[in-house]
Order: sequence, then structure tokens, then C-alpha cells
Amino acid sequence: MRINDERGSSMIDFLGFGLLLQVPVLMLATQLGTLHTNQLAADSIARHTLRSFVLQDAPVELTARQIAEDFRLKINPVVELDCQPDCISPESILHLNVSVGDVRAISVMIR
Repeated sequence: MRINDERGSSMIDFLGFGLLLQVPVLMLATQLGTLHTNQLAADSIARHTLRSFVLQDAPVELTARQIAEDFRLKINPVVELDCQPDCISPESILHLNVSVGDVRAISVMIR
């Protein structure tokens, strides 16, 4: 067997490239896709939940859960509403923090 002989190397190439390189790349792509989906969901939940609270006085937890169901999220979003000085009076500043898994989104609005 000479050094330039290619016989028998296809099995080694398949194991080396197919399993050792493609599986971690596939796992990374799956994790990045999930992270991106969670970030888009968190941004949408923050924006639309705060908008519906200001315009229709809808409960933030209920609205956030409904939007999370639209995104088919398996985890419930954590929603925190902070209002300065209060949530009812005009010119109040409303901060809505939404956490979906490891990602966070913040929405700010003036009533």
C-alpha cells in the first residue's frame, strides 16, 4: 500500500467528517435557531403586551401568555411591569420587562 493509495479511506472520511464535524455544527445551528426564536418572541411579547395594556387596559400576564401561545413557546414568559409614578395617570412612564428562557426584552412607553 502506497501513501497516495485512496482505497479504504471513505469510511474514515465519513466518520471524521460526518459524525465528528457535522453533529456539533447541527447542534449549534439548532441552539442558535431556538435562541433567535425566543428573542423574537420576547420582543413581540414586550411590544404588544405593553401596547394592549395602555390602549385597552388588558392584563399583562394574560396577553403575554396568549402571544407566547401564538409563537408556540414551550415555556411561559416572565413579565414585570414597572410604572413611574403610577400605571394610570397621563404622562406616566411604563417599563415592561419580558424574559423568555435566557433572553430578555424591554419595552418603554409613555401613557
